[in-house]
Amino acid sequence: MWLFSKNKQNDREIDALYTAILTQARQPGFYQKYAVKDNEDGRFDLLVLHLSLIFMIFKKSKDKEAPRYFRQLSEKFVADMDASLRELGAGDLGVARRVKFMAGALNGRLLAYETALNNDDREALKNALVKNLYRGGPVLSPQMEAMIQYVEEAYERLKSMSLIRIIEGKANFPDIPQA
Repeated sequence: MWLFSKNKQNDREIDALYTAILTQARQPGFYQKYAVKDNEDGRFDLLVLHLSLIFMIFKKSKDKEAPRYFRQLSEKFVADMDASLRELGAGDLGVARRVKFMAGALNGRLLAYETALNNDDREALKNALVKNLYRGGPVLSPQMEAMIQYVEEAYERLKSMSLIRIIEGKANFPDIPQA
């Protein structure tokens, strides 16, 4: 019985964390002030950016549970993408292929953000954001600088938090200016 109750608690924690990530990624200021496109791609890329920041914390953590949390959050993301695609009307045959593509996109972006942030390479971070978050589109310098500062601050805040606080869904993301 203990095993099942522990798994339910873990599920609730991962759900809380995923909800916190989604809530942050859906802040209107990202679209209004930081010029992220308010469409499926923009929302997906903001979600992936925030997931990447959390995954980076899991990867750096010495906590023995971090790999399990990483796996559970990854599974939550895949399940959410699957459900979202089905809700949008994608057929069974196309869903698996598209979810696989999305998971690959997450992995690629995680690597790009991780490399840039762990090497304190602002130019690499800028390039990763232009390519992924802004999909190669033009971005005004003040908006790009604000996004870079946001990502750097978010990562520093998350690094200073205990893993258990993050898992509980209490990730301390920076405030986003509203219009």
